[in-house]
Amino acid sequence: TATMALSAVARCNRISHHRSFANKVSALSLNAKKRKGKRISMVTAYNYPSAVHVARAGIDIVLVGDSVAMVELGHETTQNVSIESMIHHCQSVKRGLEFAGSGSMLVGDMPFGTYEFEDSDVALRNAYRFVKEAGCDAVKLEGGSVSRA
Repeated sequence: TATMALSAVARCNRISHHRSFANKVSALSLNAKKRKGKRISMVTAYNYPSAVHVARAGIDIVLVGDSVAMVELGHETTQNVSIESMIHHCQSVKRGLEFAGSGSMLVGDMPFGTYEFEDSDVALRNAYRFVKEAGCDAVKLEGGSVSRA
């Protein structure tokens, strides 16, 4: 019911806390965990509600993968997802992480055809979009050699 949903949101708001910058997962904090032999956790999320749940579980890294094309959008392969769609999903996950007060590192997966160019400026411009528009902390690439494009 609507009352139960509002009650749940109110409880979440009370539980939610904003982490300080010092608690934000970074490349340095991940390296420190590795050196200490601690496990690093990573989960894929594609939308706001799943991001809230993942954040509350204390996951270190949240990936918005191009597999969203198959899992959420019903495509047969990942090749059909656009950069605009990926940025949209990253923005949604970012809002979920922020709502939950998470310090998780957000990683956006650059889709096929957005970085396999002779001109590396195109790839950099697209990567910057993930950071600036979607709020990603890191960008993931697969392959990327010109001969594979």
